[in-house]
Amino acid sequence: MPIDQVRSSRALTKAEFHRRLKAWLFETDDATIGQGTQGRTGWVHVRDKGRLFKLNSDCSRTAVKHYLDLVSLHGDDLDWQITTSNLGNWTAVLFGPKTIRYKSFPLYAARPRRS
Repeated sequence: MPIDQVRSSRALTKAEFHRRLKAWLFETDDATIGQGTQGRTGWVHVRDKGRLFKLNSDCSRTAVKHYLDLVSLHGDDLDWQITTSNLGNWTAVLFGPKTIRYKSFPLYAARPRRS
């Protein structure tokens, strides 16, 4: 069963986002969080420090596991920083104190930041 879609108007906190990812990872065997949906659909919206982010529906189990490993190391308040995407938009996210960019975990700023 996929994670329930969360629209921007009901964006989750980062802690709730992590809780739902963990539940999905350990309680389902779905290949992606939005199983059966079109790939780049913004599936789960999260609000952090006044910014809105979205995780795309094609996010895989492997990517969720890798991301949750970072959360285990650095806690629910894992730092998210916005950087430029491959297309030059200010939407890509860097994670943690080492500012790791994990391209397989499709979390993006929902609205591009201006450079």
